[in-house]
Amino acid sequence: MERSRGLDGGALKLIAAALMLTDHVGSILLPEVLALRCMGRLAFPLFAFSIAEGYARTRNFWKYLLRMAVFAVIAELPFDLTGGSVWDPDRQNVLLTFCIALLALRGLDELRRWDGAVRYLGAAAVLAAGFAAGQLLRVDYGGWGVLTVALFYLCRDGKYAKLWLLAGMAALNGVCIGSMKAAVFGAEVPIQVLAVLALPLIWTYNGEAGVKGRWRWAFYAFYPAHLLALEGIRALT
Repeated sequence: MERSRGLDGGALKLIAAALMLTDHVGSILLPEVLALRCMGRLAFPLFAFSIAEGYARTRNFWKYLLRMAVFAVIAELPFDLTGGSVWDPDRQNVLLTFCIALLALRGLDELRRWDGAVRYLGAAAVLAAGFAAGQLLRVDYGGWGVLTVALFYLCRDGKYAKLWLLAGMAALNGVCIGSMKAAVFGAEVPIQVLAVLALPLIWTYNGEAGVKGRWRWAFYAFYPAHLLALEGIRALT
């Protein structure tokens, strides 16, 4: 059977993992190398897209959410260690961001059976609740990270889906999500806007999962494992 053209879900996750590692090498070991942080801006949207696709395709939502939640708990210690403490209530890891996002997507789907203005008001309330939870719990990327996942989910189909996605990503990453800034032609530009460059990669997605069975667990385990490894290297140097 001829293989579909483009990148499958597994390939996108591998690219995202490599970019995340690059970003964290920059933030933990080489903070003076801004280029590493710039490259890393593409990682989060790739993972956010994968979460939205995973939700749309999962056969068991609660099992998917539980798996994410378990690894969110496992990753919290390594994540906090990178910030210089054993436990920091003011910052939670990105897997918790994705847990909140999954619940928000579930809420949006439950509203599909509603009609008229109530449906849209309900959707706005769900998104507002997801945003508020992300902000209050101080998860990585905050409520804006939750909305990023929702944006990918809501823009999966439709005639103008890519245009809406481009506009939403530009707004979220150019204005809403805070980041370091770099001088470009004399102006200070937030490097987070580079996240928009993940869209061409995402648009090559061929609709195939690419990762099956136990290999799916490797992507979850990689997150806390690489944080712990990088923090160990920093402690030894």
